[in-house]
Amino acid sequence: MKILIGVFHGVQYPDRLAACRETWAADAKSLGVDLVFLTGRDEAIQQPQRDGDILSLPVPNGYRHLTQRIRAFCLWALTVPDWDYLFKADDDTYVAVERLIAESWTGDYIGRKWNDDCDCACGGAGYLLSRRAAAIVAAKAVDSVRMKNPNPKYPVMENQIVGRVLELAGIPLTHDTRFVATGPNGDWPKPDNNLITVHKAKPAMMRNIHKSLFS
Repeated sequence: MKILIGVFHGVQYPDRLAACRETWAADAKSLGVDLVFLTGRDEAIQQPQRDGDILSLPVPNGYRHLTQRIRAFCLWALTVPDWDYLFKADDDTYVAVERLIAESWTGDYIGRKWNDDCDCACGGAGYLLSRRAAAIVAAKAVDSVRMKNPNPKYPVMENQIVGRVLELAGIPLTHDTRFVATGPNGDWPKPDNNLITVHKAKPAMMRNIHKSLFS
C-alpha cells in the first residue's frame, strides 16, 4: 500500500523542518515514501511548485488559510499517480513511518477523533485520505462550509471542514487511537507500543523519540 505524505510547514519554523528532515522524514526517504512539506506563498503563483521536498502551493501562507492548503494539496496529489492514501501531518508531528506504511488500511478517512463535538480527525495527529476522499476534499473543502464554530476566537479549522465535507458525502471517520493528539502521560511512539504519531512534538522531543526507536 503506497502512501503520499504531506506535512503542513510554517516557514517561520525552520527548526521544525530541520528536525523532521533529520528524523522521520529521512526514514520516509529511505523507505521510498514520497513526502512533501506543504507551504503557502504570500506572493502570487499560478500552480504548485515543487523543489525537492518543498511543495509551494498557490494559496496564502498563514494559519487562517489551512483549509485552502489541504484542498490545494489534494488537487495536486490527484495529478500524481501510484498512491493509495494521502497522509496529512504537521511539522510538529512525529510519524513512525514504517508503522504507517506497514498497515493494511481500509476505509476512506482514518484518524483519531478530534473531540466529542466534531466527527473529524485531529489534524495535528495526522489523518489518511483515500483517493476517493481526497477527490471530495479537493472539490468541496472551502472556508464557506457551514458548520458550528466551538470557539469564535479562532477560525473553523481545516480538519473540521475536511470532516464535515466527508460526512456530507457519506464518508465517516474511522477512529484510530494510534494517532496521538498531544502526547500526554508519555504517549508517543516507543519500541514497546504500536503508536504511529504524536503531535506537538518539539524538535528536541522528535530527536529523542527517533533515537529511542532506532538505537
